[in-house]
Amino acid sequence: GLGLVEPWLNGERVGDELLEPPQTTYDMRAWYVTRDVTAQLRAGETNAIGLWLGNGFWGQNVAFTEQLADGPPRALARLAIEYADGRPQEVVTGPDWQAATSAVLFDNVYAGETFDARLDDPRWSCAGGGDLVNWSAAVVVPSPTRRLQASTIPPMRKIRALDPVNVWPLDERRWVLDFGQNLAGWVELCLREPPGTVVRLRFAELLDPSGRELDTASTGVFATGVEQQDVLICGGGSTRWEPRYTWHGFRYVEIAGVSSPPTGGVARAWLVRTAVDPAGRWESSDGRLNRIRETSQWTIESNLHGTSEDCPHRERCGWLGDAHAVAEAAIFHFQMGPFWTKFVDDIETVHGRGGVTYT
Repeated sequence: GLGLVEPWLNGERVGDELLEPPQTTYDMRAWYVTRDVTAQLRAGETNAIGLWLGNGFWGQNVAFTEQLADGPPRALARLAIEYADGRPQEVVTGPDWQAATSAVLFDNVYAGETFDARLDDPRWSCAGGGDLVNWSAAVVVPSPTRRLQASTIPPMRKIRALDPVNVWPLDERRWVLDFGQNLAGWVELCLREPPGTVVRLRFAELLDPSGRELDTASTGVFATGVEQQDVLICGGGSTRWEPRYTWHGFRYVEIAGVSSPPTGGVARAWLVRTAVDPAGRWESSDGRLNRIRETSQWTIESNLHGTSEDCPHRERCGWLGDAHAVAEAAIFHFQMGPFWTKFVDDIETVHGRGGVTYT
């Protein structure tokens, strides 16, 4: 999928991988991911495949300049089947597929995501289920890339959850949560509000001089031109929600629109990153050294999202100076071989395309 795709089968999500596939130089190469869905197929019944598409970096046209966008989301999928008697069969995306607007009303990797839970139909990827009245035939488009390539790095996943360490009110229905730690990821909400209630989340790494309000300039508004925020429109009853197509760099979150204090499991933060495995462990008898190591690890983890970023909240770019500064420390912390191989290949695909001459 370009930019991002979340596969579903028979009403259930396939796997726990997030923000797939990783960013590449799309016209040079586009990555695909492969999943074993045998356990989700239903023998003797009709099976249904669904693809939930997001803009990702492919369709990013909000931050910096709209000229960065390559176009609307698109996907290529193939279900490869081998029967017990050895017969093969394929189900491939094409003009016989159906497409429609989802409950995700807006998504941008920098600016955030808006989700209307009232429009969320849990049957949309079930055979014979869902309301197909507003669906239309999928549009076949030319391939946007020179080469399709299998993903070679670990997927992104939710790694660790953090509960708020402090919560305080700003005014009626508006609260600030302090998660006690800068991280990259998002906030998961579990709410019970009337249908149509608009809940807005704003993010920041720092507070303003009053020590109560968010300083959203700390997330790079001056550079991106956008303020990071997620919006949930509640569907009534109990609503559990987290974004699909964005992440944020933050410590503090303002939640506006809730009818009661967001405590007791209402909101939790998730560290989300490429799930590279640990490579080693280090501990000292000096607490200060342990704190330095911990800070280093948090910094590395918060900047692994398919590429090594300069920061998780503002530019999110693979600047080579930043990668050079962190590469050795990252290798001591994590198994980075395939990740750095992908990073070097990314360099090759953009080499000579900058349009800037230095003398």
